[in-house]
Amino acid sequence: IIKGVRMQARTGSTTAIASWELLPTAQDSVDLRLLLSGAERFVYVVEGAVEATVDTRRVVVSPGALLVSASGGPPLRVSRQGSQRALLLVFEARR
Repeated sequence: IIKGVRMQARTGSTTAIASWELLPTAQDSVDLRLLLSGAERFVYVVEGAVEATVDTRRVVVSPGALLVSASGGPPLRVSRQGSQRALLLVFEARR
């Protein structure tokens, strides 16, 4: 699993973090835990299909999908599906 550089910005009362995750092989998966307490998380699937799991609920999403989790939500586990690598952009924002 290859992780991108995290950026943190603060404008007024909003703090945001952006990062990316690359899942190059079929065995790759990642637990996306919030880095900012009380933040909302947005995960955009740029490339490849992934299976997203929260608690016991699973859904397979295609490129172009945006996953949103409310603040205080449980960790999101993302696994690559199929033969194509997966690339995710992850954003967190807290007011």
